[in-house]
Amino acid sequence: MIELPYADNHGWEASRYVGIFPVLLVLISQWQWMQRIFRLFGNGWRIFVVFALMAVRDIRSIEQLKHVRREEAGRLLGLGRLPALDTLWGWFHEVAGKSRAGTLLKEFFADQIRCGLVAVRLWFSDGHLFALYRTEQGACGLEHATADADARTDQSGHL
Repeated sequence: MIELPYADNHGWEASRYVGIFPVLLVLISQWQWMQRIFRLFGNGWRIFVVFALMAVRDIRSIEQLKHVRREEAGRLLGLGRLPALDTLWGWFHEVAGKSRAGTLLKEFFADQIRCGLVAVRLWFSDGHLFALYRTEQGACGLEHATADADARTDQSGHL
Protein backbone atom coordinates (compact mmCIF):
# COMPACT_ATOMS: atom_id res chain seq x y z
CA MET A 1 0.00 0.00 0.00
CA ILE A 2 1.38 3.40 -1.00
CA GLU A 3 1.60 6.08 1.69
CA LEU A 4 0.08 9.25 0.27
CA PRO A 5 1.90 12.57 0.56
CA TYR A 6 0.22 15.41 2.43
CA ALA A 7 -2.14 13.02 4.24
CA ASP A 8 -1.65 14.79 7.59
CA ASN A 9 -3.46 18.04 8.31
CA HIS A 10 -1.75 20.82 10.19
CA GLY A 11 -2.19 24.55 10.70
CA TRP A 12 -0.39 27.27 8.81
CA GLU A 13 3.19 27.96 9.79
CA ALA A 14 6.12 29.78 8.23
CA SER A 15 8.95 27.71 6.79
CA ARG A 16 12.45 28.42 5.57
CA TYR A 17 11.95 25.63 2.99
CA VAL A 18 8.90 27.10 1.28
CA GLY A 19 10.89 27.60 -1.95
CA ILE A 20 10.47 23.89 -2.67
CA PHE A 21 6.69 24.10 -2.73
CA PRO A 22 6.27 25.89 -6.11
CA VAL A 23 8.66 23.36 -7.67
CA LEU A 24 6.63 20.46 -6.30
CA LEU A 25 3.38 22.08 -7.45
CA VAL A 26 4.64 22.30 -11.03
CA LEU A 27 6.03 18.75 -10.95
CA ILE A 28 2.77 17.37 -9.57
CA SER A 29 0.22 19.46 -11.48
CA GLN A 30 1.83 20.00 -14.89
CA TRP A 31 4.16 17.03 -15.23
CA GLN A 32 2.06 14.36 -13.47
CA TRP A 33 5.32 13.48 -11.76
CA MET A 34 3.82 11.81 -8.70
CA GLN A 35 1.62 9.43 -10.72
CA ARG A 36 4.68 8.25 -12.65
CA ILE A 37 6.76 7.91 -9.46
CA PHE A 38 3.94 6.03 -7.68
CA ARG A 39 3.59 3.62 -10.62
CA LEU A 40 7.31 2.94 -11.02
CA PHE A 41 8.54 3.14 -7.43
CA GLY A 42 5.57 2.90 -5.03
CA ASN A 43 6.59 4.38 -1.69
CA GLY A 44 9.88 5.34 -3.31
CA TRP A 45 8.20 8.69 -4.03
CA ARG A 46 9.55 9.79 -0.67
CA ILE A 47 13.21 9.87 -1.77
CA PHE A 48 12.27 11.75 -4.94
CA VAL A 49 10.71 14.64 -2.99
CA VAL A 50 13.81 14.65 -0.80
CA PHE A 51 15.92 14.92 -3.99
CA ALA A 52 13.73 17.86 -5.09
CA LEU A 53 14.44 19.57 -1.76
CA MET A 54 18.15 18.90 -2.20
CA ALA A 55 18.13 20.39 -5.72
CA VAL A 56 16.24 23.54 -4.72
CA ARG A 57 18.29 24.12 -1.57
CA ASP A 58 21.63 23.16 -3.22
CA ILE A 59 22.16 20.31 -0.79
CA ARG A 60 24.76 18.14 -2.50
CA SER A 61 24.65 14.94 -0.47
CA ILE A 62 22.25 12.98 1.68
CA GLU A 63 24.66 13.49 4.59
CA GLN A 64 24.14 17.27 4.39
CA LEU A 65 20.47 16.72 5.21
CA LYS A 66 21.53 16.41 8.85
CA HIS A 67 21.52 20.23 8.88
CA VAL A 68 17.89 20.45 7.70
CA ARG A 69 15.13 20.98 10.24
CA ARG A 70 13.35 17.64 9.96
CA GLU A 71 9.80 18.57 10.94
CA GLU A 72 9.75 21.81 8.99
CA ALA A 73 11.10 20.28 5.75
CA GLY A 74 9.13 17.06 6.17
CA ARG A 75 5.77 18.83 6.29
CA LEU A 76 6.49 20.70 3.06
CA LEU A 77 7.52 17.47 1.36
CA GLY A 78 4.39 15.64 2.44
CA LEU A 79 6.34 13.33 4.74
CA GLY A 80 5.28 14.71 8.09
CA ARG A 81 8.88 14.59 9.27
CA LEU A 82 12.14 14.07 7.40
CA PRO A 83 13.60 10.79 8.74
CA ALA A 84 17.12 10.09 9.96
CA LEU A 85 19.96 9.63 7.47
CA ASP A 86 20.00 5.84 7.71
CA THR A 87 16.32 5.73 6.73
CA LEU A 88 16.95 8.10 3.82
CA TRP A 89 19.78 5.86 2.61
CA GLY A 90 17.42 2.88 2.92
CA TRP A 91 14.86 4.68 0.72
CA PHE A 92 17.60 5.47 -1.79
CA HIS A 93 18.84 1.86 -2.01
CA GLU A 94 15.27 0.53 -2.24
CA VAL A 95 14.53 2.75 -5.24
CA ALA A 96 17.91 2.10 -6.87
CA GLY A 97 17.36 -1.63 -6.47
CA LYS A 98 14.26 -1.49 -8.66
CA SER A 99 16.43 -0.53 -11.68
CA ARG A 100 13.71 1.61 -13.24
CA ALA A 101 15.66 4.83 -13.80
CA GLY A 102 15.90 4.19 -17.55
CA THR A 103 12.13 3.80 -17.82
CA LEU A 104 11.58 6.98 -15.81
CA LEU A 105 13.94 8.97 -18.05
CA LYS A 106 12.41 7.62 -21.27
CA GLU A 107 8.89 8.51 -20.13
CA PHE A 108 9.94 11.94 -18.90
CA PHE A 109 11.72 12.88 -22.14
CA ALA A 110 8.90 11.42 -24.26
CA ASP A 111 6.52 13.77 -22.42
CA GLN A 112 8.83 16.72 -23.07
CA ILE A 113 8.95 15.93 -26.78
CA ARG A 114 5.18 15.34 -26.92
CA CYS A 115 4.54 18.72 -25.28
CA GLY A 116 7.06 20.43 -27.55
CA LEU A 117 9.39 21.40 -24.71
CA VAL A 118 12.33 19.72 -26.41
CA ALA A 119 12.83 20.06 -30.13
CA VAL A 120 14.13 17.22 -32.21
CA ARG A 121 15.19 19.36 -35.17
CA LEU A 122 18.85 20.39 -35.25
CA TRP A 123 21.12 21.98 -37.83
CA PHE A 124 24.59 20.54 -38.46
CA SER A 125 27.23 22.36 -40.48
CA ASP A 126 30.83 21.29 -40.94
CA GLY A 127 30.45 18.71 -38.20
CA HIS A 128 29.22 21.32 -35.68
CA LEU A 129 25.80 21.39 -34.13
CA PHE A 130 23.89 24.66 -34.33
CA ALA A 131 20.59 24.75 -32.53
CA LEU A 132 18.64 27.82 -33.59
CA TYR A 133 15.98 28.62 -31.07
CA ARG A 134 12.69 30.43 -31.12
CA THR A 135 9.98 30.64 -28.50
CA GLU A 136 6.57 29.16 -29.21
CA GLN A 137 3.71 27.55 -27.36
CA GLY A 138 3.78 23.76 -27.27
CA ALA A 139 1.03 21.17 -27.34
CA CYS A 140 0.78 21.22 -23.54
CA GLY A 141 0.33 24.99 -23.44
CA LEU A 142 3.79 25.85 -22.12
CA GLU A 143 6.20 28.30 -23.73
CA HIS A 144 9.49 26.80 -24.75
CA ALA A 145 12.48 27.19 -27.02
CA THR A 146 12.67 24.98 -30.09
CA ALA A 147 15.40 24.31 -32.59
CA ASP A 148 14.53 25.97 -35.89
CA ALA A 149 16.26 24.25 -38.81
CA ASP A 150 15.40 21.94 -41.66
CA ALA A 151 18.76 20.26 -42.26
CA ARG A 152 19.75 17.33 -40.03
CA THR A 153 23.14 16.66 -41.57
CA ASP A 154 26.35 18.58 -42.17
CA GLN A 155 27.64 19.36 -45.67
CA SER A 156 29.24 15.94 -46.02
CA GLY A 157 25.96 14.20 -45.23
CA HIS A 158 26.97 12.98 -41.75
CA LEU A 159 24.84 13.35 -38.69
